[in-house]
Amino acid sequence: MIGLYIWFRKVAFSTEISVLEKGNVLSAGKLIQFNPFLDSKGLLRVGGRIGNFSLPANVKHPLILPKRLPVTTIIIRLYHLKYLHAGVQSVHSAIRHVYWIWGSRSSIRKNVRNCVICARFRAEFSKQIMADLPASRVIPGRAFLRAGTDFCGPFLITPRHGRGVRPVKMYVCVIVCFITTAVHLELVSDLSTDAFLASFKRFVGRKGKPAEIFSDCGTNFVEVC
Repeated sequence: MIGLYIWFRKVAFSTEISVLEKGNVLSAGKLIQFNPFLDSKGLLRVGGRIGNFSLPANVKHPLILPKRLPVTTIIIRLYHLKYLHAGVQSVHSAIRHVYWIWGSRSSIRKNVRNCVICARFRAEFSKQIMADLPASRVIPGRAFLRAGTDFCGPFLITPRHGRGVRPVKMYVCVIVCFITTAVHLELVSDLSTDAFLASFKRFVGRKGKPAEIFSDCGTNFVEVC
């Protein structure tokens, strides 16, 4: 701390410290907004109006540090590692409980950007060039003219109310329009071909016969073809 104080006097805040050592109040300068004062060790700290607040002295009056001080860089790296490679905002919030670094955000951002471990986690995966959309997705047409189908479930459904009634396992046939992205749902009793055919007939009766329909080639769909 003695070496830090000497550095303050010679380079960082020599003008402000000289004024405060004479018992005067700052009337100009970049630190006037912080109402700084010198503690018992001659170190420059933030003033303010929370002196009667029930907090530790270091939290109420953090030590003012310049961002170009080598000790400042070490402190930033220490907090960055202490909080498991936290981001700029988290490191900045933690440091302010003890230190008030002048222009801290730029220094913290520089240290976080130069961290090798953080750089590895920020690395982006290679992005593949996507192929053109198929014709069934881009050619205009009525709803469900071209659609895809699949099953989801199972769902436990109680067929009726009463004592001793057990839930029955049911499935849902999902039909999605490729043109308008509309969704049609049909309740089916099982994953058989007959159950799918029944749900498909109900779908055609409501929405009309599709020109193309796609599936995941499941056994209940393949047998229909």
